[in-house]
Amino acid sequence: VLDKKLSMPIFTLEIGKLEYVLSVPGCWFGLPVSAWGVLPLYVGAYQASFVSTDDAIFFTTWITLPITLLLLLYWFRSVSRDTIKNVYFATKPLLPFLVFGPPLLTKLFMKSGYSSACFVVCNWCIAEVFCHSLKITSRRMRPLICIPEIKQVHRELPSLQTILKTGETAFQSFPSGDAVGAAAFSTTLYIINSDNIIISVVPVFLCCFGRIYFHAHHLSDVIIGSSFGFLTGLLLERAIGLISFMWVHVLLSLTGFIVFHRICAKAVSFEVPEEYRTGTSIYGRDHKKTS
Repeated sequence: VLDKKLSMPIFTLEIGKLEYVLSVPGCWFGLPVSAWGVLPLYVGAYQASFVSTDDAIFFTTWITLPITLLLLLYWFRSVSRDTIKNVYFATKPLLPFLVFGPPLLTKLFMKSGYSSACFVVCNWCIAEVFCHSLKITSRRMRPLICIPEIKQVHRELPSLQTILKTGETAFQSFPSGDAVGAAAFSTTLYIINSDNIIISVVPVFLCCFGRIYFHAHHLSDVIIGSSFGFLTGLLLERAIGLISFMWVHVLLSLTGFIVFHRICAKAVSFEVPEEYRTGTSIYGRDHKKTS
């Protein structure tokens, strides 16, 4: 009840066309194509800026920004045409590049940002394992499903809500995977430069706000999710050290992430209620359509 009461002001807020802007921090930290393919580039450039400003500016201008703009165009086209699932499915063949591409690009063009690019990917993968463990055991329903009062609240981008009503996805509110990814990103920024708290806090704050605003999560979901991302990052920094990370750590963490999900898919069963069997979930499982 308290969780619902605290979340309600954001649930009922309407910001109109600004939703297009909020959809980026609200969704990109949990989306592999952006969380693996773009965000590590910014982290690497941020780390490199303390060593060579010229290298960081060159890398951001000629590599990071063009990739970001292409993804933004594809993203806004998909959310406006209600084809948001394509962002998940059509980019799957790119996953090998998305994981190893950013660390490789930083190593080739900006070596001083290489370790942080590897670190943020590892942090994301490991924290998401703990997050998914709670998702498949708690099976908490998303706010847009279980809170009748917000079903009539207008959203400019209803496609961001449609994908959350499909299959198992509707029952994976706790904790927030996007908040985990945002916290992994923010924690890396903090480790690089602990003097600038604002730069470290803003990404995770916008992500958490966006997840609640789009009725994807309750307040407690994003708080716990963020905690996983922060704690995992701090533990990895203490155990290994950010500057020691390289592609081998990325390979190991990604392998563990994939193996864990495969085991969960086979070992953990969940009977999706008939009214939520509406095609293919964003995690790729098929469900028979209701009549």
